[in-house]
Amino acid sequence: MALMERLDPDYLYILKYGLLRARDAAYEATIDRVRVETEHLHEIPTLIGDANLYRHYDYLVRMRVQYLDWYRAHRPEMLEEVQHRFGAVWQRMADELVKAKREADGP
Repeated sequence: MALMERLDPDYLYILKYGLLRARDAAYEATIDRVRVETEHLHEIPTLIGDANLYRHYDYLVRMRVQYLDWYRAHRPEMLEEVQHRFGAVWQRMADELVKAKREADGP
């Protein structure tokens, strides 16, 4: 199974729940949270179906980390909720990227 086929359901999950988080932030009128939620999500649609291993790696090591860093710095009380919502998905994605890297490197 191709990498994108393994990651696409995870990206759809992140997009679904990330949009709900952005909507909730908008209802609360917490513009800083709306901004960070939408910044986190804005490239997810371009990653769905993308076979470029490095773009997926960039999401996990740069964009995801920036998202978590923002919560650590500005809303630490919400960090556990973020980890609860996305942590297992991010771990599965990391595992898939490691597997894909091994497959790409060959025996």
